[in-house]
Amino acid sequence: MTLSSRVYSLITSCVLVSGALAAPTDTHDLDVDGITTRRGAVVLFGSPASCSQPGSVQLRKLQRRTPEWKTIRVEGVREGTGRHDLLTTRMNERITRAARLAASDRGCDCVLRKSDILDARGKTIRDLTDDVIAQLSRV
Repeated sequence: MTLSSRVYSLITSCVLVSGALAAPTDTHDLDVDGITTRRGAVVLFGSPASCSQPGSVQLRKLQRRTPEWKTIRVEGVREGTGRHDLLTTRMNERITRAARLAASDRGCDCVLRKSDILDARGKTIRDLTDDVIAQLSRV
């Protein structure tokens, strides 16, 4: 397993909630009024349960655009070290802040990883990946 695969696995095994990491939910697919998501969905902003204007992102693409990801890759920072944990936390916080700003600009009340959406329930899902990338340089 390559370093980038290990980093991605570590990050996607957690749920981003309001800039902090939390354990994935331990229920079956989450069936909600807003949209239906996979168990352990990565939510960057808002609540899938009550959203009316959802947005999605390609998380891996966002991660690769952060200075923290580049440091991990270039310096070969090992998973499980304090430095790796710190960089990963900072990266997640940066992405979460940028997602909030992009969501606000585009009128979205929820942002989550694209692959975690099972059923949009007739709602239009806006791809905010490029908008979040634009915000990453500002946060």
